[in-house]
Parts: sequence; structure tokens; C-alpha cells
Amino acid sequence: MSNTEYGRFDSFETEEARQADLDGEIPTALGQVTPDLLAKDPDIRTVDISAVKEPSADDPAHPDSAEPDRAPFSCDPHSHLIGDSMTLLNPGDQYPRFTVSLPGGDSLALPDALAGGFGVVLFYRGSWCPYGNAQLRAFQRASENLADVGAKVVALSVDDEATAAELIARHGLTFPVGHSADARAVAEVTGAYLNDDPTYLQSTGFVLDPNGRVVVSVYSSGAIGRMVPADVIALIRYLREHTTTAS
Repeated sequence: MSNTEYGRFDSFETEEARQADLDGEIPTALGQVTPDLLAKDPDIRTVDISAVKEPSADDPAHPDSAEPDRAPFSCDPHSHLIGDSMTLLNPGDQYPRFTVSLPGGDSLALPDALAGGFGVVLFYRGSWCPYGNAQLRAFQRASENLADVGAKVVALSVDDEATAAELIARHGLTFPVGHSADARAVAEVTGAYLNDDPTYLQSTGFVLDPNGRVVVSVYSSGAIGRMVPADVIALIRYLREHTTTAS
């Protein structure tokens, strides 16, 4: 890998599991963002593990060598770790209530504005982030399919009103995009990772049920890792089909 090449590596216990991953949502999602983020189609290949080197006991990578108070994972050094002071939203939790300011002086109250149908709430880092731009464009392109499953989308960031308005116009976004979010307050009630300097919310996504409860949450601590519309649509279709079958 290099400054212009990126890779994703996964390991599987069986060949069947590996093939299931290759046939799953990730290759589809890669295809959706290729025009926006990649210079050419991704090169997906399979390799076999021939050997595994275990770290020695005095190697910092060995689990027994970790300091007792050291976090078991790392993230962006400017981001808050989710811990005792943060509220991680889990499936079934009621989504916290707060108001989102919209360009033009309007506002909407979450999660009430999404009540009655499935809701998608997206935090993006800012109009400067190419990954965030690609995500918003992807949700806009999927707007008809999202409407078909009864899903409404709301996005927000710390961008000021003028910047958010320009972003909406540039991408032709038809779903509400909030501006001037109080990053620390939002992070406190949702568990989103927070970049300190400059201050902004890291990419975060929630799918809410018609009663405003969390179905799934996706937290990213850095530039990559975010909710994609294909997964959201497939999940809601599954929930609708199985809820109908159960009733």
C-alpha cells in the first residue's frame, strides 16, 4: 500500500465464509463509490495464509505486554474514545432528542421529524471531506429506493449555514442537511467520536425505527468507515418483510 493505494484485508475460517464475503455488500458498496473516490475499479483478489508469526512475550504487540490501564484499541489521536463519559447508542435505545438547524432559518427536531417511518441520521465531518461528500451523494442517488422502503434521511455537521447551503446546491441534495451542530453536545448524547482541533464530529450513522429507537449504529474514529445506502435499504427491507411475516 502507498499514499495512493489502499487495501482491505480479511481472514476467514472457511472457503465458504470467504466466498460469502466476496458475494456480499462490500464489493457492491465499493462499486457505488468508485466514480467518486477511486481512480479505477478496485482489484479484489484472494490469497492464502502460509504461516503466522506469533509475537514474543516482550514484543509490545503481545497481549500480555500491554499496560493495565491502556485502551485495548487505538483511534485518531485527536478523537475522544468512547468510554465512561460517552454514551454509546445500542440497538433498542431511544434516540436522544435535539434540534437540527437548517439553512434558511428552519429547523427540525430529532427523532420526532422521522417518526412514523424508518429514519437515517448521518453525521459527516464537513464539506471539505471527500468521503463525506461521496456518502451524501450516494444517499442522494439512492433516494428513490430509500423512499420505497419508507426511509427518511437527515444529515448534519459543524459546517456553518453558508457552507452547508453550498454543499446542498452542489450535490442537489433533497434531504435535510443541518448546519452549525454543537459537536461536543451531540457527541455527548450520541457517543460519536469527536475531533478536537479543529472541532468536528467524526462520521457516524444511525438507522431508527418508526418509534425513534436505534436499529443499528455505525461509529467511525477517523476518515473511513461509514454507513452506505445499500446496507440501509437491505436492512429495512429485511425488517419490513420479517415484521410482516411475524404479524
